[in-house]
Amino acid sequence: MDKMFPYDCNPHTLDLEVKVLRWAWDSNLFESAEELERCRIQKVNRFAGYLYPKESKDRLEPIMKLFLCLFLLDDILDIQVNSKMKSVLKAIKNHRMSLGNQRIDSLINESIRIHQQLMEDMDTDFLQKKWDEYWYQYISGLEWELSNRLEKRIPNFVEYKLQRPHSSGVFLAIHLLRNEHSPQDCQAEILELEIARLICFSNDMASYYKELSVGDFHNELILIFGKNNDLALTWALKEREKIIEKIFKLSSFFRSYSSACNHWVDHLHLMVGGCLFWGEESLRYKCFINGKPNQLK
Repeated sequence: MDKMFPYDCNPHTLDLEVKVLRWAWDSNLFESAEELERCRIQKVNRFAGYLYPKESKDRLEPIMKLFLCLFLLDDILDIQVNSKMKSVLKAIKNHRMSLGNQRIDSLINESIRIHQQLMEDMDTDFLQKKWDEYWYQYISGLEWELSNRLEKRIPNFVEYKLQRPHSSGVFLAIHLLRNEHSPQDCQAEILELEIARLICFSNDMASYYKELSVGDFHNELILIFGKNNDLALTWALKEREKIIEKIFKLSSFFRSYSSACNHWVDHLHLMVGGCLFWGEESLRYKCFINGKPNQLK
């Protein structure tokens, strides 16, 4: 790859990684000690540290907690494809706290609580409203995927491409960066959409074999090529280069707006670079199949 995105890791990441794992265990978010250990080995809590390398320790902590909740929810949705999970997602989407004390009830309550905490810390009513909109769209995307699995309905490529950024949570991630760094005059939505596209597409590439092995069709390569591995990955590498080239061209355009816009593009590139690096460093898509360890060394 000729053009690379920079990356860095927040200096508070390692301290918070241990703290957040302890918090999650005490909050009954893990099904077992083995699941906690799996998250530690997969470096799930370092994800936020790579996405927000400049963030303060106080703000990084709730972000890290939220992302851990969402990773755990994603793992549960891979395993529990049933109507109960539809109720769980509806509760989270509508900010309806659970009165139970089981593991999933705890996950519902902590996800809602941290989502609201992050929203309250945002500077303006507009940012708070957009955060809530992205939250609603994210959970709606998860509902869409769950309904497809329950009904054994394979979406068409266009539908998937429209829904994928929402169900991935990438707009939530970009919005958390926007709160502090995004200037109002850049109007760089088209750049942010391409960045969302790259992150989703790269994730689909990384999880291609994992999702093939468990029969999950929510993957762009699978929808286009099925099990034709050679064609899928050859095409994907070329497509990914095209997306990256477009991002750099758009970045150059928006950098010319102002020094503030140039600064915003820098933060977006750090986010992309951190996300891609974490994807290579983590074992999440390499040694685990549907939440179960696969010959982990």
